Amino acid sequence: MFNCMMTKELDLIYQELAYNLALKGKISCYPNPAVGCLIVKEGQIISLGYHKFAGTAHAERDAVEKLQQAYPDTWQEKIAHAHVYVTLEPCAHYGRTPPCANLLADCKVAKVTYLSADTTDKVNGKGVKILREAGVEVEFVPWQQCLNLNKDFFALQAQADLPFIKVKIGASLDSKIALPNGNSKWITSLQAREYVQALRWQSDAILTSAKTLIIDQAKYNVRYEQLPQEVKNYLAVKDLKQPKVVIFDNSFLLTGQEEIFKHHQSQNLIIVSQKEHPLANKIPELNFVVGYNSHQKQDLEKILQILKQEYALANVLVETGSSLTNFFLEQKLFSQLHYFMAPKILGSGVQALATQEKFTQLEQCLTLNLLYQINLNEDNLYLVYEQK
Repeated sequence: MFNCMMTKELDLIYQELAYNLALKGKISCYPNPAVGCLIVKEGQIISLGYHKFAGTAHAERDAVEKLQQAYPDTWQEKIAHAHVYVTLEPCAHYGRTPPCANLLADCKVAKVTYLSADTTDKVNGKGVKILREAGVEVEFVPWQQCLNLNKDFFALQAQADLPFIKVKIGASLDSKIALPNGNSKWITSLQAREYVQALRWQSDAILTSAKTLIIDQAKYNVRYEQLPQEVKNYLAVKDLKQPKVVIFDNSFLLTGQEEIFKHHQSQNLIIVSQKEHPLANKIPELNFVVGYNSHQKQDLEKILQILKQEYALANVLVETGSSLTNFFLEQKLFSQLHYFMAPKILGSGVQALATQEKFTQLEQCLTLNLLYQINLNEDNLYLVYEQK
């Protein structure tokens, strides 16, 4: 009985360690899922790994390769009959790397415990089948945290009508994004701002308003030198692709002289307005979406549909002021909320979250579900939510 309890407790520890390994790769492995792997034999962790960047070794292969490097002559003996813990079902297809299910089968491991199912067509049980046919014991222990970590990956595999919308907020502990005088540099830490650069790098487009763009003199580009080191370790400068920028400008505030026009090619910019924009004659190379009021839910849905279907923008980051941010939240037109929280209390200032809805019952409020959190330096938190 005691040994059984100890085994279960150790299983939980190993599963938690595998999850934490997966979390380490989350910011850099896009567009692939984040996966962690632990190899255990006779109660000892003999190797571990995680997927760091698309095109590099998957978590299982990373762990095996580390074992090979540590024990070049005896690694096969060490891994034989081992127990592998992995956060996602081992893949079964040839992509930029060979299938992990075959690798583990060839290594003659005794058991594989996986913590979330891979429902994509290329896997979806095929990895389990390969392992079982090779005589490997396979155990599925569903961990909601592991599923939560890759919800964006699985959503982007589906053919939805609307883009996957990530709303980004960087705020103080009391939900302020600036002081009353507009000063906001910097509320969040350097590492938090590096993660924002990574979110931009992961996105097909950044969506903002002309007002925010002008006030902040924003460029809305990905600055390579400001990316997290985890990304720069594998991404070459020449391979950095800039996202498109979608600008809502019903009031015709843009003149063509703003910073963004100096840092993006015209064809990389999409201007959305209710009526024909004056810049259509001045800079015809720009893209225009005309005839929709972005302050009405029905029109906003149509705009997002156009961005997905006509411009192939599947993954969109909303990075804008509080008014448009809150409109997306109020209308529930978002997939995830990415909240960077700094341990500062501003007191008065510009409120990050201030919806116009006047609720009378708590049940009416927008309720969120925390998917995962990453602790950043200077006690900043990176919190990722979805609608409950």
